[in-house]
Amino acid sequence: MKATKELVQMSEIQEKIKEFYDPAVWHFVCINGLFEEGELEIQWSFTKIGAKDEWRVLYAKAPADDTLPSVSDMLPTARLYEGELKDLMGANFEGSVKGMFIEVDGLENPLRIKR
Repeated sequence: MKATKELVQMSEIQEKIKEFYDPAVWHFVCINGLFEEGELEIQWSFTKIGAKDEWRVLYAKAPADDTLPSVSDMLPTARLYEGELKDLMGANFEGSVKGMFIEVDGLENPLRIKR
């Protein structure tokens, strides 16, 4: 499998995706999140259409309580992943609201596991 993982500044993620993303070439797969030592690492994953096992992952790190830029204007399905990360990790994407996956009065950030 060919996977390219590229570190991007959180403030530049929207511009970076605009720069390379062509929906005729790339398929947006998902957004993942990790929480370690008070910091979130957010990963945006893409696969190349027609290529066998070719992935491109952009990732950025930010303090856990920062407001994060949303990419849902470019990638509409990103809103689902941003909502999931809001509920499960407390990721504060612009425009995200709690309650998409966990009740509004449910557990706070259950996946912010301290290691």
